[in-house]
Parts: sequence; structure tokens; C-alpha cells
Amino acid sequence: MTIRLKGEALTSLRGEVMLRDGMRCVECGRKVWDDVPDWAPNKAHLAHKTGRGRGGGDTAENTECRCLQCHFEGEHQRKAVPRKWKP
Repeated sequence: MTIRLKGEALTSLRGEVMLRDGMRCVECGRKVWDDVPDWAPNKAHLAHKTGRGRGGGDTAENTECRCLQCHFEGEHQRKAVPRKWKP
């Protein structure tokens, strides 16, 4: 069964993963924050290691911290979703 978290449980997982990964993107090493605007390149995102999207479930073992740019390039480029970057 695939674990799907919502609300406070997902927020808790996000904090746990960000602390584990040293508040840095695992791809490029950029320092990330959770409280910056969504368009900012240093916005923190959880990325799933298994499958596409939320494949493999919402667990600390299956997620990693990424900056917006690496998250977009890794997750969304595969899906060919166009996006305009803001400065």
C-alpha cells in the first residue's frame, strides 16, 4: 500500500526531510528555504525518488529536498510542462 500524507503529517515529513538533507538541494547543493515565494529558485520542494509524481509514497526514505529549479528540471521536464521563470 502506498502511503499518502496530507496536512500536518505532510508538513512534518517535509520538515524532517529538509533537516536530514541539511536544508540543501540534493541535486545542486543550493541552500533552500520553505518560506520564499513559489517562483523563487531556492524554494524547497520534496521530490520522490521512486516513480513519477508521488510514486512510492510519502515517506522519508522515498523523498529528498530539491530547489525549485532542480525539482522542475527533474520532475516537470519529463512531463513537458511549459513554465516561464521569473527573475
